[in-house]
Amino acid sequence: MLILFCSVQFLYAQNIVSERKNIIGKWKAEEGTWTLEFSKTTCKEYFENKLDATYSYSITPAKSYCGIKAEVDLKDTTISFLQLKNLVDQKITCFEINGVSDKNLVLWRIMLAQPSVFIRMK
Repeated sequence: MLILFCSVQFLYAQNIVSERKNIIGKWKAEEGTWTLEFSKTTCKEYFENKLDATYSYSITPAKSYCGIKAEVDLKDTTISFLQLKNLVDQKITCFEINGVSDKNLVLWRIMLAQPSVFIRMK
């Protein structure tokens, strides 16, 4: 049982490290004028090429949805969440990360009907 727990924890860590590395860069939404730019510590949000907000961010595993327990399979190492904290008003926005690669970023805000798909900009 302990070996299984350690294996799951390792896979969580491996997935999170990969997502933290892959998310850095500039992403443009497939639809609309929404752009996100991630550095190691911040995320800048643009609409129509104008800076709208700056956030600190964190990526967390399935067992935590922005600090609130999520109704997800805790053994599923593919589930993780992106938490954005506005640096001005301190409001928090959360997304489930449905995928991040060298070309695409897919975020799903729980209250929205479908995910937002972003393409990496060069």
